[in-house]
Amino acid sequence: MTPIYVTVVGSRLYGTAKEESSDFDIKGIGFNEVDEYVGLNSREQKDYSNGKEGKDSYNGTIYEVRRCFHLLFKGNPTVLEPFWADKKYIIHTSTVGEHIAKFVRENMMTKHFYNPYFGYHYSQIKEFTSSTRVGKRKELFDKYGFDGKFASNAYRLAKQCVMIMKTGILDPTLRGEDNDIVMKMRNYEYSKEECLSFLNNNVKEMEDAFNASKLPEYPDFDKVNEFVKSTVHSYLLNGFGDSRYLYVGKKEFDISKYPL
Repeated sequence: MTPIYVTVVGSRLYGTAKEESSDFDIKGIGFNEVDEYVGLNSREQKDYSNGKEGKDSYNGTIYEVRRCFHLLFKGNPTVLEPFWADKKYIIHTSTVGEHIAKFVRENMMTKHFYNPYFGYHYSQIKEFTSSTRVGKRKELFDKYGFDGKFASNAYRLAKQCVMIMKTGILDPTLRGEDNDIVMKMRNYEYSKEECLSFLNNNVKEMEDAFNASKLPEYPDFDKVNEFVKSTVHSYLLNGFGDSRYLYVGKKEFDISKYPL
């Protein structure tokens, strides 16, 4: 699979990474080889990993373009985030990749993202109080009675959901007070009760934002389908044309360490 648009994701994109322990995650889209489109060996994604843990680990997924849009129609938050990432988080791109990202931002932002975000938020709250932990995370849970990482994930998801419902845009990088709250959750500077108070308020925020939202209910399937067909068809006929890979991110993302 040939990557055409790939960004940093996870805590490094959210602005909540801990340099001593956070891993390096990527996500993006690509094209299969031509014979994979016309033969029986088609694949939907390619996964990457260097098999390491902690700050030295490298993991990621590149989705075939059609698979990516299937997931976007389902409202998958983690597939949406790369298309809204600031340029400094992009590690590979191309003319066609930029074209697809622009189309996603302009045509896929509808109310259909609400239920998936709300569901992810709820699942993180359940994990927040679950004692099924191992290693360092179990030590922290035994000490504080909750998992700060899952509390912060729930808060972040809620704030992203509210932003989408209110504005139709998404900034995956947490800023200002929201970043402060998330980092305090991750660092166990709040009690379990204080975290729950934030997360309960999140629920009302999401519900209010959804009820007041002026966004369309769902993306225009026919329009999106025609775009995907024409994009893949153009690739099959012409390849990438004059597209070339561009590195537009900050130099701290040394792409030589993360082969695609």
